[in-house]
Amino acid sequence: VAIVLLLVCMLSLALAGCKDKEPLDEKVELAQNFAVAVLSGDRETIAACAHEDMQEILLLSYGQNEFTFKNCSATVVEEMAMFRDGLENYISTLNRDYEVRINLEAASYYVVDFTAEYKGKEYGGTMNVLVGTEAGKNFVLEAELIELDTAFYEDNFPEGDYYYDLHGEE
Repeated sequence: VAIVLLLVCMLSLALAGCKDKEPLDEKVELAQNFAVAVLSGDRETIAACAHEDMQEILLLSYGQNEFTFKNCSATVVEEMAMFRDGLENYISTLNRDYEVRINLEAASYYVVDFTAEYKGKEYGGTMNVLVGTEAGKNFVLEAELIELDTAFYEDNFPEGDYYYDLHGEE
């Protein structure tokens, strides 16, 4: 009987480890998908992640990259919620600079760590992706590359181009 109980306990512990993980938060998934789309030049996903009034803006900003990466993966490592006055300022900027009127209920910056392959070599980096919410729907507003491995610049640019910034040459 003790052996049967022990086997039942071991089996239940093993099965507990096989349960599906919690689904990703929609905003986290959106930020990760957008980062991968920007890196890989996936214009369809970039547009799908954007607010309908901002699709053209995001495609112009992020859909025409000089470098197209492969085998991209992205993971959100931090979320920074925007405060109410920041939201109001951002809404005003969108209206002034792009004539886009979005009534944001909330917005957060997501710090996204990524790895991606270019010309057979893997590089890592970090990107900030701003995700906003309007009428309960989430969408990407903007993104910014924060960091890309120094090796990427060394491998793909001649001295005197991006390379000089990294090594103090002017």
